[in-house]
Amino acid sequence: MWGRVRKSAGQVKGQVSVAIGMGAALILIGSILFRWLMDISWAEAFYFSVVTLSTVGYGDVTPDTDFQRVVVALYVLIGVTIFVTAIGIVGVNVIEKRQERVAEKITAGNAKLYKRIMALERRMDRKLGRDGASEVDQEPPSEEKEVT
Repeated sequence: MWGRVRKSAGQVKGQVSVAIGMGAALILIGSILFRWLMDISWAEAFYFSVVTLSTVGYGDVTPDTDFQRVVVALYVLIGVTIFVTAIGIVGVNVIEKRQERVAEKITAGNAKLYKRIMALERRMDRKLGRDGASEVDQEPPSEEKEVT
């Protein structure tokens, strides 16, 4: 069982690492592309990449030519899709981890509740003078009838 848990945790870390790497690569590619294409500083290119991928779009840095607009549009279509997918992968893993913790707490709580119920049932059996098996646990007497 622990091998499966470790493998699962390793896969989750791998997915999150890939997602973060994809986001960073998109920002890096965009920064290089816009630095070259729009002839702006590295800081402005980085800023433009982040603002564009996050779909904020302040409008303070804009493409000037039709070619720049086409390249930015393609970057938005491809980049936003990949960026949102990467964010979704991270989000899903966070939610799944939280759900696993909640499920473990519920399972532990159910086990404690079951033990309490069984202890109460044993105490009731002792007080009522039963031999340990409750009436519900006992099988009903068989009623065999002759078929004629």
